[in-house]
Amino acid sequence: LVVEAVASPYPDTATAEELGIIERVAVGDSYFIGSPSARDHNIRVATKKFDGVVIPPGETFSFNEILGPVTVEEGYDESYITAGDLLAIEVGGGICQVSTTIFNTAFFAGLKITERRNHSIYIDHYPKGRDATATSNGPNMRFLNDTKHHILIRGASDGITTTFDIYGTNDGREVSYSTSDFYDKVPRAVWEIKASWLKPGVTRTRVAGQEGRSIDVVRTVTAKDGTVIHKDKFTSTWKMITREIEVGVGSTTTTTLPAATTGSEPGATPGPTTGTTSP
Repeated sequence: LVVEAVASPYPDTATAEELGIIERVAVGDSYFIGSPSARDHNIRVATKKFDGVVIPPGETFSFNEILGPVTVEEGYDESYITAGDLLAIEVGGGICQVSTTIFNTAFFAGLKITERRNHSIYIDHYPKGRDATATSNGPNMRFLNDTKHHILIRGASDGITTTFDIYGTNDGREVSYSTSDFYDKVPRAVWEIKASWLKPGVTRTRVAGQEGRSIDVVRTVTAKDGTVIHKDKFTSTWKMITREIEVGVGSTTTTTLPAATTGSEPGATPGPTTGTTSP
């Protein structure tokens, strides 16, 4: 095996201007007001991983590759994550707020999205059809720098807002999109569990469940001459999850079992993730 070093076409002393990083082309924001402190902390840690990332033209941004290991040693705490049909507590909870925000920034920059997956649980504080889940050993979020210049990602989190900016050269591309109504709806089923550990008349929700549904977001990216650069459809599907309710049939409460829930993360009151294209 012969390995040949390939010299970079750009000198180490190249300036941002020489690389084509001259203006902001898109910005995305997300809010997590009132989040648990561990989730807040994890978002800050993850955001720093992406601040200052430079992507050459023709190269692909990989969220998971840049994120790296999500461990206590890397500075992450335990917080809520979506684990299949349930919420669970694991190291790194909250990182998907970062991947969703970066996705929306790339979306509005008009860059070519090559990989994106929605969460298994519908989270209503993300823009409909534009969430992006990612884990270090699972789903990824990737996009291609299909411009003729380098792009720079800057990220910051102040404890309330997480913001990502993409800098490069504005080549005149414009982004328009439409979001469908929900379709293929499946009503949430309910399963009642007779609970001898609860007093008669007492009920408790073990799994909140969710309605099954799908939604489409169609994005069109056009060049300044009107030529269509991209026209892509992002489909999100959430399967129906049965709601599980414990119904008390006992005479006394002798055992308290842990409750599991699905839905938005407890304690968080985030606002919507937004994205805009710079004029």
